[in-house]
Amino acid sequence: MSHAHLSIPPPARSWTEIPQEIAPRAMSAAGRRRAAFSMCKLILVSALIGTTIWAGIEIYMTWRHDPRRLADPTQSSPLRTIALQHTNGVLTRDWLVETLAIRPGSTLMGLDLEALKARLLANGQVRNAILTRQFPDTLAVTLDERTPVIRILVQDESGQPLHAVVSQDGTVYRGINYDPALISSLPWLDGVGLRRLSGETFAPVAGIDSVARLLEDTRTWTPALAPEFSIVSLVRYADDGILIVNTTRGEQFLFGTSDDFFRQLARLDYILEQARQAPDARPLQSVNLALGRQVPIRFQAPPAPAPAAPAPRRAVARQQPAAAPQPQPEPALRQIVIPAPPAEAGTPAHTPPPQQQPQPQAPAGRLLPPTRPGAQPQTQTSVLPRIAFHI
Repeated sequence: MSHAHLSIPPPARSWTEIPQEIAPRAMSAAGRRRAAFSMCKLILVSALIGTTIWAGIEIYMTWRHDPRRLADPTQSSPLRTIALQHTNGVLTRDWLVETLAIRPGSTLMGLDLEALKARLLANGQVRNAILTRQFPDTLAVTLDERTPVIRILVQDESGQPLHAVVSQDGTVYRGINYDPALISSLPWLDGVGLRRLSGETFAPVAGIDSVARLLEDTRTWTPALAPEFSIVSLVRYADDGILIVNTTRGEQFLFGTSDDFFRQLARLDYILEQARQAPDARPLQSVNLALGRQVPIRFQAPPAPAPAAPAPRRAVARQQPAAAPQPQPEPALRQIVIPAPPAEAGTPAHTPPPQQQPQPQAPAGRLLPPTRPGAQPQTQTSVLPRIAFHI
């Protein structure tokens, strides 16, 4: 058999040989985000490289044509405006410009903001200051001011009296632009020793926070009593924690800082109402509210009675004063001898009594007692008594 007549079967076909139309694989959301992020990074890096190249070229051109701008770049932004953006007090822009004292021609970038802030804080009325540059040519300032609580009388470096105020944190400073009515309504501070730091700067006073709370509670809960507070003394604050308040009526109230001021003011209001409305009310001298519910009260001594006015006198005609009496010689005592009757026989003759010694004269206006027996007559001497009129 020849090989030509042999038949070879064709190879078997597989399903993989069947032509199929396959759609491309869809990209997920995470893949799309990664692709977008990669594109953004590419763009950002390209922009950064381009900016760096451009900045280098600009610096080079500036160095070639105007090197002074590289030495002082602030010359391109001169200061033209100082703006007081905000303040919670009474300071004005004029005060701000005068205090900063920025020399003319200064540039905005050339300002030393820390040094300017120190100038503002040197005034005790300023608690804090914020200075910011607003390009191209503005310096903006925001002030936080202190509020006066009480006023005090101090001495300047030359010894002259100086009116100042004290804030809640104990800072002593001269108030600027305050309403005179506001300052006159504040009580005075007493019983403290000030320690001068430099110039008109003093060390903070301890205890003013308690004084501020007392005055604030008084204005809130007993507003009729607040204007009567004249002087607040801290002489017993350090040792006993007591605030002493003197009023315009001459009264003295003692408040304890360890107790709530509201309760003490409520007790004081009740005591004043009862004491001042009583029919036989006497002025109060002191009320000690620092002992809790036991409140010692002292009253002022009653005033001395006024001397009675003299009774009206009837008008009489004025007479010429009598001439002064001339001294007269004292009258001498006269002796009267009474003749004796005829003697009877056997009866001894009557002998006259011995002569009496003269008796001393009594002062004018007095009568002498009898110095002789009643059977013997006396001489009557007329003596006028001396009469004195007391007007």
